[in-house]
Amino acid sequence: YDVEVKILEILIEKSQINHQKTRLTAFKWILLFLQKYSFLFIQTSEIKNYSKNTVIKNSLSVKTPNQDSVDKNTLLTPKEPLFDSESSKQDDFSLNNANSNFECERKYPFPLFGKILDIVIMSSSNSDNEISSVANEINTTLMTIAEYFGECNSNVKLFEEVLTKYFNEKEPSVIELIFKWIEKLFNKFHEETFSNFNSFMQKFTTIITH
Repeated sequence: YDVEVKILEILIEKSQINHQKTRLTAFKWILLFLQKYSFLFIQTSEIKNYSKNTVIKNSLSVKTPNQDSVDKNTLLTPKEPLFDSESSKQDDFSLNNANSNFECERKYPFPLFGKILDIVIMSSSNSDNEISSVANEINTTLMTIAEYFGECNSNVKLFEEVLTKYFNEKEPSVIELIFKWIEKLFNKFHEETFSNFNSFMQKFTTIITH
């Protein structure tokens, strides 16, 4: 994990220099890392859902010596909860909530996701078509990753900080990208997004004005 973070930090730095081929190489490598993380998120989600469904299925199919005479409602309402009420509320794939039983649940470089969104927005008005194309793929993959964030994931604030940073931007391609992300965050996290709503609206009206 530490090595990956160092590599990503170098790539993020190199993606901002003026040399086009170096920038393109950095963007391509960043995309590869994000695709890997996206796969892990999806895989983790599928394993969690499968495990929960298996526990429920097993709990409803337990044989008893006199099962035929047991009331069905008894089987459907076990005395002990199937899942801990607190842990079931947590659907956050950050390290703090990771289940060590699953190999694919590991540390994810959440702070770097915010930095990657930053360079994607910065590059959205880039004249180089190849860089713009890769940056667009990075953005799409990053949106997929955000979809697997738990609803209480505090890391989404990093995305918000990046977006508000560009609220004074007048470049249409940048504004379009910001709108897409605001829509994404509101649809996914609802009222948890932009918790300081008054401050957010004051800045957001700047975009509407532009």
